[in-house]
Amino acid sequence: MSIAIETSRITKKFTRIKQFRDLLSFPLLRKEITALQDVSLKVHKGEVFCLLGPNGAGKTTLIKILCTLMLPTEGKAVVNGLDVVTSPGEVRRAIGYAISDERSFYWRLTACQNLKFFGILNNIPAPELEQRIKNVLNLVDLEKKTHTPFKDFSLGMKQRMAIARALLTDPDILFMDEPTRSLDPASADSLRHFIREKVVDQQGKTVFLATHNLREVEEIGHRIAIIHSGKIKASGAPAQMQPVFERLDRYLICLKTLPSGFIEKIGQQMDGQISIQIIAETGQDVEVEIGLTSVDGKKKPEISDVIACMVNRGGKIQSCVKKEIPLYEIYSTYTKSEQKENEF
Repeated sequence: MSIAIETSRITKKFTRIKQFRDLLSFPLLRKEITALQDVSLKVHKGEVFCLLGPNGAGKTTLIKILCTLMLPTEGKAVVNGLDVVTSPGEVRRAIGYAISDERSFYWRLTACQNLKFFGILNNIPAPELEQRIKNVLNLVDLEKKTHTPFKDFSLGMKQRMAIARALLTDPDILFMDEPTRSLDPASADSLRHFIREKVVDQQGKTVFLATHNLREVEEIGHRIAIIHSGKIKASGAPAQMQPVFERLDRYLICLKTLPSGFIEKIGQQMDGQISIQIIAETGQDVEVEIGLTSVDGKKKPEISDVIACMVNRGGKIQSCVKKEIPLYEIYSTYTKSEQKENEF
């Protein structure tokens, strides 16, 4: 599969502004803040790649570097086969950038007039520009708002206008920074489906999307990377991001009634290598979550051993399904608070 974006050990440091007292006491001391540390990623062409992390994790900084709006302190970034440092002009012609807090449109101009202005800035020939404006407005479902002033647009429509402007140059790669922020649930859901179905599936674009919205990632992301404190903690499809859970298997078992003292007896017999938690009780049916793990180097028990133990103890099993570890649990595990490094 072709690579659209690749970063290798990208690091970005900012010099902290000194207070007047520090300038007098330590004139040569340079304080730095590390926003990104050794970030290495690969994004495939034609996919939605989600950069997932809390506020302040470094998502926007990475996007600005990939969009040539900021230079990295160390490392290398290649976008569409072009180095962002040595070929910034070519990179800009290959990408589109849509941000959530959109304030660069002219509010008294219509949708068409705004796009015409930005098209001229991008040196798109006049005859071709008219057709491109029609195409992108149709793509974002704003063809009926061509002559409507931007100030009369809803938040969702303004977000679609930002995407229309980003697509005006027909870029191969589209960068989006929290595109559904400030949108109501219905508008956010509509925009997510638009990104996945029209921009990626129909147009074949590559979308690099920064967000802290887990639902957004689950709905439209092909692959994800979790970033925390400027470092990539894990990257890939959710099923590939479970190294911290590799010693743990989970199953959902439905039993017909639960004998007295059943859970305690099963736990004792399995020698502490099993955890049982009641999830739901409906009439006489009981759903329990089973966790299997290795303890003190012992071999992890098989689910068949657990089922046999349950049957011997009087449990009547109706079903057993292996349970996937949810994304929110993977995310919270990788983004646990870390101790702050000592600073001057």
